[in-house]
Amino acid sequence: MLRQVVTALTSEQATQLVDASSPVLFRTEKKVLRAHLRLLAQTLTTHPELAERVSQKVAEVVQNMPADIQAQAQQLVVLPSPRMVPPAEPAEPAQLVRIPTIVPQNCAPQREPHARFRAR
Repeated sequence: MLRQVVTALTSEQATQLVDASSPVLFRTEKKVLRAHLRLLAQTLTTHPELAERVSQKVAEVVQNMPADIQAQAQQLVVLPSPRMVPPAEPAEPAQLVRIPTIVPQNCAPQREPHARFRAR
């Protein structure tokens, strides 16, 4: 029954569903979390263009989920495709840095130790 409802969603409705997912994903009830993760997964089968948005929502809360549900949630977290990642700016060539050699010159003569501390 749920599958029929998800397939009938328009793109706008599916986007609204994903955007409204954050409060549900912060819930502590395992049944609610599992059901909502299944709902998001089914939404992705009919609206794959929402993969990045779903991934961001789930990635925000996956560390706060119970350990046995994290594996199911990790399946919805996708790595950004190479076309989504902005190209890196070319690095400037490294410049050489010269460190001066420090050699003490014209050192002041050392003072004699205080009388109390003289060797006998």
